[in-house]
Amino acid sequence: MKIYVHGNCQAPTLGDLLAEACGPSVEVVTRQVFSIDLDAEVEDYRRDVATADVILAQPVGENYRGTEILSTQWIRANARSDAKILTFPVVYHRGQLPQCFAMTAWHNGRLAYHDAHALDYFLRGKEADQFVDDTSTSDFLPAGLVHAELSQTTLELMRREHAAATDLRVSEIIAGRLTTEQPLHTVNHPTRSVMCELADQALDKLERPERARLEGVDMLDGFVMPPYLSTLLALGHTGAGVWLDEVRVDGRIETRRDFFREVFAIYKSLGPEAVATGVAVDLEINAYLDRYRRARAVEVTHDERPLIEALYKVFNNRSPSSDEVFHHLQTLRRHGPEVVIAVFVNSAEFAQTGGVEGFRARTGLEVDAPPVIAAPERPRRPDATPQTPQPRPAGWKRARKTLLSLVNK
Repeated sequence: MKIYVHGNCQAPTLGDLLAEACGPSVEVVTRQVFSIDLDAEVEDYRRDVATADVILAQPVGENYRGTEILSTQWIRANARSDAKILTFPVVYHRGQLPQCFAMTAWHNGRLAYHDAHALDYFLRGKEADQFVDDTSTSDFLPAGLVHAELSQTTLELMRREHAAATDLRVSEIIAGRLTTEQPLHTVNHPTRSVMCELADQALDKLERPERARLEGVDMLDGFVMPPYLSTLLALGHTGAGVWLDEVRVDGRIETRRDFFREVFAIYKSLGPEAVATGVAVDLEINAYLDRYRRARAVEVTHDERPLIEALYKVFNNRSPSSDEVFHHLQTLRRHGPEVVIAVFVNSAEFAQTGGVEGFRARTGLEVDAPPVIAAPERPRRPDATPQTPQPRPAGWKRARKTLLSLVNK
């Protein structure tokens, strides 16, 4: 059997997964429509279409790159009459990355994808570190905006699937992963797990028993943009499979701060006027930033990150990562501040940093470890004499006041 896969950067990934699953008994050929050499490759391309038993194709317009030969309609007209043709959608989804856009003006290396807020901060004369600090808060993106952007991008993907009547569907695959992992590395680069499920849909349509393997190289992870902390909190994400403080670019992992320092430096080398011109002609970025400003104007938000950072400083004598902040903010929202403080007090790390003695040294409070105080017995008769609880040790009120001030900060 010969399978030909035709589409954008997602086509080779789908083809590789099918080849891995089916083994040497199936020949799989893939081409990316944006890079086909219209002079040197056309004859091989025609032959692959004419000889394939199965063709998997994304919807491609009739005049793409100024020719009809790359279109899905041309493939249908030139494939064998007995060939099975399956269409699959162009995957584009901004659910976890509403701020992420590709710009036609600059689309390579570090500028393959742009953060709309990074562009906005740069054009307002702000530095990369302020951008990173502000976008790392728990309330930078209002929850209402996150949900509105998610609905908009999901409905648009579903609309494209139905308009093209694609045989395979990806919108439900992505929707099912939005709170348990990061289903897209960028807005148009799905993870291996998403593409595996798409490949399994194709195998089902072909009535083949093989399944795509989840284990293996993730072929589209050369650039990975992390979601914002505020986005994951708004979505109720579990925190699995997401690294909030890391960006992968050209296959290398960098801190988010270092990455955006370099991005801002590139913007400066291009010049504010050139960047402003590039942003001005990008209608999607401008529309998104307008929605963001309107959402910030009407939705009352409160950043809870400083509370967790203060608790880490007081109890563990260090600053937390965004992933640690996210974990404790989940606990705060589900169980309240008392449980969060109890987690810190009873943690192994608190003991390793000196426990109560270390706490006293860092805060300057004269406080002893709180004793276990038994609750007074319930009086058996209305005229019974109430028992007086044991007094707390000196300095305990001051320690309690400090803890409560941290909680309410």
